[in-house]
Formats: sequence, structure tokens, C-alpha cells
Amino acid sequence: MRIICLILLVFSIIGCSVSKKTMIGEEVSGVDSNKKISAEAFLYDAKYYDNNKPRSFRLQIFRTDSIIAFTGNGYLGKGVLRGTLTSDSLKAYFPTEDEYYYRDVDLIFKQSECNISDDDFDLSALFDFYKIMKLNNAIYEISETDNNRKKIVINPKKCSWDIEIEYKNYDSDLRPYLFSYTNKDNRKISAKLRKFKKSANVKLNLFKMPVLEKVSEVNALDGLVN
Repeated sequence: MRIICLILLVFSIIGCSVSKKTMIGEEVSGVDSNKKISAEAFLYDAKYYDNNKPRSFRLQIFRTDSIIAFTGNGYLGKGVLRGTLTSDSLKAYFPTEDEYYYRDVDLIFKQSECNISDDDFDLSALFDFYKIMKLNNAIYEISETDNNRKKIVINPKKCSWDIEIEYKNYDSDLRPYLFSYTNKDNRKISAKLRKFKKSANVKLNLFKMPVLEKVSEVNALDGLVN
């Protein structure tokens, strides 16, 4: 569970917290599972480092204008993770463990030690360099190499972590090519883009979370981000 929490931390900027819910998620029974929509598709080769020992996995990300869906496999196990990220919330479900993680974006920042607010930082903007440019520039630094490649470092004051993202030009859009997250304990996730498709036909139900009558708690992990 530790690596799963760290992956969620990359999306949510905080560690896993105790979260026990009933009847949460979104109803999908009325949705045609074969219906498809257009979305950007990313496939990342990723590694998780703990005590300098790398463990490999793959992370699939599907992005629309309003929502991001993600799935993980490899070291994590097949079908072990699925979730969604919007400007308002982060949701993730672990089918094999029957656990569900949920956070409102405003709570993410209120519960973080970092000196940032949700008004300054839109998590979903990480996938679009030009959206990053519209955020509070006090929380990031930009290294401009050329028009086809940019690098950004996010390390707000009082934060015990930093994020580095290198963007590359794909069909006139700058999208994340290299990504790394490191915390003060030198736990790290790095990812490199293997494949990118600007307009992929993706099943709509990837963006929907199932209705869950019972879910277990996701345990807090001390020392992950503090």
C-alpha cells in the first residue's frame, strides 16, 4: 500500500489519510460501457524508489478538458488502481483491496504543511504547460530551453517535497514528457512518457467511479510526506 499512497501523493500533494466512506462514487449503470469519447492518452514508464531500490510500473492517463482518469499496473499488479482527478477532487479505487480514497481539492491544501492555497494551484494543470503559466508564479520556477521543450520545478515554501516536470512539444501542445517527485526522505517517483496520442477513443466508463456500498479505510502512513 505504501507505493500506492505515494502515487496518490503525486496527484494530491499529501499522503494517504484515513478515509472511510459508504455509498460513494458515481452511478455507471445508466452509461453505455461501449460509448467512447475523445481524450488525450499518456502511457508512462515509471519507477518508484525506496532506499534507492527501483520498482517499475506503468501509469496510463487519459485527459479531457474537465477530468483526468488514471490506471496503474506492473509492479502494482494488474487492475490494482483506477481513479479520477478534476480541479475539485481526487478519487481512487483499489479493487483488489476494496479501498477507496477521496479528497476535495480545497481540503488537500488546507491539510498540507505547504504555504499554498487551492486558488494558486490547480492540480490538473500539471498536464498542460500553458495552464501552469496562469497560476501563481511564486510556487514554481521555469527553465526555458526552447519553444519545443520546457522544464518546471514546483517547490512551494514550507513544503517537504518537490516536483520537476519536463514538457515536450506534441502537435503544438506542450505535454509532460519527464516527471519526478521527491520528498525529504528521498522517496521518489520518476516517469518517462512512452506513448502519447492527442486524440484517442476512450471508453466513457474509465472516467466514472463505481458505486460502492462498503469500502475499507485507507490507512495513514507516517513519514511519507511529513
